[in-house]
Amino acid sequence: MIGMSSFTKMLELILLEFIRKIVICRSSHILGIKTQLF
Repeated sequence: MIGMSSFTKMLELILLEFIRKIVICRSSHILGIKTQLF
């Protein structure tokens, strides 16, 4: 059980990092479009 909980924690961390990267990429893309418009 301890190994399983640590495994799920690892998965959560990986998912959080993945989501963060997607959000940063998307926000920077939107910012790039805004800077081009203005």
